[in-house]
Amino acid sequence: MSAGLLADLTGRKQNASDPDWVISPELFQITTNAVVPTTQAVLVTATSKQTPIGGTIPSTFGVGPVGVADGDLSSTHTITITKVGNAAYDAQPNMSVTPVTASVPRAPWSTAMSLDLVRSPNIGAVNSTPSTIPGLVTGFVLQPSVTPSDSTPIPFNISDLQLSTDPTQPQFSWASPTIPTSDTFDQTQAFSSFQSSLTGAAAARTDILTFLAAQGVQVNTTVNVTDLAASADQVLLHAPLLSYLGEEPTAS
Repeated sequence: MSAGLLADLTGRKQNASDPDWVISPELFQITTNAVVPTTQAVLVTATSKQTPIGGTIPSTFGVGPVGVADGDLSSTHTITITKVGNAAYDAQPNMSVTPVTASVPRAPWSTAMSLDLVRSPNIGAVNSTPSTIPGLVTGFVLQPSVTPSDSTPIPFNISDLQLSTDPTQPQFSWASPTIPTSDTFDQTQAFSSFQSSLTGAAAARTDILTFLAAQGVQVNTTVNVTDLAASADQVLLHAPLLSYLGEEPTAS
């Protein structure tokens, strides 16, 4: 596979029937290659249909070391395509086959630079004969016959990219909060309420300190406020004022 591979799944298969690859149906390509240059090519599909691959295929070579003269060698490059399950189909109308050419060494593929020189050594012939044979077919590129997608940009007005005010203004409304204006607290019991809250929240306080210590905060997790609660009415200059958070009493 020479192009169009999107993902290789061979290392992640759970079952033998799982797919091996994910490929692009437009960019997929397979390139074949042969050691022996080709003089003719055949495409075989799952229907056992053999279709000659057309195009110009040079045959200006032989097998020099064994005396096969240029043009006397016949080699067939056969490409067989089968569908999963060996289902019958004809692949050729859906693909293009393009030859791959190369310059191959003349010594193994021409008597002029091998057997002829053994029989009649001639340095002039060596110097005047090209060392390679150009344009021989060594393989083929198989790819889908698809019409290239149109990638021409669609014209647009450049002013569309300029800054402009959004004609749609966002609409919102403020919520009306409920503000307490009075409470039912007995201010004569402020000290006792304050003292009981200090001792009553001991469990919650310990949980908070333990969590802070677990996060790396250097705190004492055994804070004891019993003495503070007991002497609050003696050390504080004034009793705390009990009220709701955000309370705004009405003017009397």
